[in-house]
Amino acid sequence: MARFVDEPSFDMMELGLSKTPAIRSCKTASFETPPHPGNPPVPGPVAVPDGFEYEVTPRREYTDKLVAVEPPSIAKPAWRDLVNILRELFLALANHEAMADNINRPFGEPAKRKTKVYHTWDFVGRTLSMVLAVDPTLPRRLKGQWNEVHGRAKYSKTLIMDTTGMMDRMAPDDYGTGVEFGEEVLGVARRIT
Repeated sequence: MARFVDEPSFDMMELGLSKTPAIRSCKTASFETPPHPGNPPVPGPVAVPDGFEYEVTPRREYTDKLVAVEPPSIAKPAWRDLVNILRELFLALANHEAMADNINRPFGEPAKRKTKVYHTWDFVGRTLSMVLAVDPTLPRRLKGQWNEVHGRAKYSKTLIMDTTGMMDRMAPDDYGTGVEFGEEVLGVARRIT
């Protein structure tokens, strides 16, 4: 299980989360994740669900636990709104038919089928875990972290709403079937501001 790197100013454990240093070094008891080219190092920590084990926890369980995190009553509206939209988007991506080959496999196992849906699920999930690690009262000292995660959320919207073919070139479908996000994912993405 991941450990706190620094003490948060709110109780993440009440939310069922732990804190770990950064996306590129998501540490569990005995494993450090390799660098992920789509996720450069970011300022600040990320939140992971209690009991998360990189090599063992299925993507479905990881998704369900992150999506189950309810914003605390102390959360500022901007934080709460972003968390709720990202939770909904993460779940919609997880439930997409293109995730069927991957969703029940361990988080740390390479994807069996790589599509833009899978890559976006990964990006949105990492973004949600970053937002959950930011103090929900949004103190001024964390403005840089907030700007980073909010920018990532807006970028995920840009990728999902893309009509130029850029996303298809960035994350081509391994099977060449031309996977589309579908109206459920598009509808949630449109609400990111």
